Amino acid sequence: MAGRPGHAAYQLFRFRGQRLGLGNPGIGAARKTNLFTDLVRGIVVEFGELPVVEDAEVVELLLDRTRYAGELLEVVGGATRTGQTLEAGRLGCCRNFLAGRLSGGADVDAVVTLGASITDGIASASDDNRRWPNDLAARLIGSGRTVGVLNEGISGNQLLRDGAGQSALNRFSRDVLAQPGVRWVIFSDDPINDLGSNNPAPTSDQLINGLKQLISQAHQAGIQFLCSTLTPYNGSGGWTQQGETERGAIDSFIRGAGSGCDAIVDQDTATHDPANPIRYLPSFDSGDHLHPNEAGLQAIANAVNLTTFGTTTATPVISLRAHANGNIVTADNAGASPLIANRTAIGTWEQFDELDQGNGNIALRAHANGDIVTADNAGASPLIANRTAVGPWETFQLIHNTDGSISLRAMANGKVVTADNAGASPLIANRTAIGTWEEFDLIND
Repeated sequence: MAGRPGHAAYQLFRFRGQRLGLGNPGIGAARKTNLFTDLVRGIVVEFGELPVVEDAEVVELLLDRTRYAGELLEVVGGATRTGQTLEAGRLGCCRNFLAGRLSGGADVDAVVTLGASITDGIASASDDNRRWPNDLAARLIGSGRTVGVLNEGISGNQLLRDGAGQSALNRFSRDVLAQPGVRWVIFSDDPINDLGSNNPAPTSDQLINGLKQLISQAHQAGIQFLCSTLTPYNGSGGWTQQGETERGAIDSFIRGAGSGCDAIVDQDTATHDPANPIRYLPSFDSGDHLHPNEAGLQAIANAVNLTTFGTTTATPVISLRAHANGNIVTADNAGASPLIANRTAIGTWEQFDELDQGNGNIALRAHANGDIVTADNAGASPLIANRTAVGPWETFQLIHNTDGSISLRAMANGKVVTADNAGASPLIANRTAIGTWEEFDLIND
């Protein structure tokens, strides 16, 4: 969790409505690289918000050490150690260093996402928290797993060569092995920069050898190594036919037997255009043909098999509060009536088991009657809990909105569930876009 020069490492979680002074004006140089590890020890945060930083020196440190704008930091203002005066206000200065849960406790397992600009979420919108590690953290939390996600993505980073920060080989010990509680590492997109930023570019054999070194180091430390296939980059400025050939060879190695990978995150298959596999699916392309947009980042997160992180100790129990009217969704009449948002308190009829179906999809089992919620009649009828098994009509994509709410897209018809008529009508999947009526707060009971 420590910051370092050239590393877009500091993700400030913003505690809602609270003021937190970080450190003091006398922080010495030896302590600065471990500043946040010291400050957050023992704290656990699930997508919290920390909007105010009162220590001007810390703000200057952040501005010095980060490379890309991202999450917004609110500054109270004051003088720095170099005499500069910082004006109060919000600054876009701090790409996040954690994607989901933050903990200094040794009893919390963690996964490191080690990569370059795709892992850094360079094409996600500022202050959205929609990098694929953020999306993975949301999936882990939704599945009931207590796993921290440490985002170690550095835009421009390479596997073999220093440049935008130290190479993955040179920073692996510090950024992965030395982090507390790490049990898994997902190695992502660094080799794309090796192939696209160097002339001559390294060969696939050289890159595979570097990958093998990382796998070996992880295994010696008892850490599972998840290999990612390389996403397409045809159409970007760094693409060459030779680079494409090397990318294919690396992906074939990762998918093949004997790679040493403990699991595979097939980012290539998750994002490429089936009709033109050396290109992104157009709906996943940010426009530069190198970085996926937020939908593509979500697809990468969905490609991570959560069973790698162990089974859940219990099925998450949730309730839904409709933004349409502020009321809780109920399986009314002990589940005999369609779901509707008309309750002000949570009881048995308002509780649902969240059943993970993989790839970012869930099913809901109503506590009211023990049955599964369905978008009946291929989505043409309101949602009702009357099924005993999960099929396409009972499967919903869990969409995480930028304001922290969720929406549900029914696999029955591809439409978004709405609390229609400002919540006065039963829930039904008949919308093509997300607005207030399609937003719900997911409450973990």
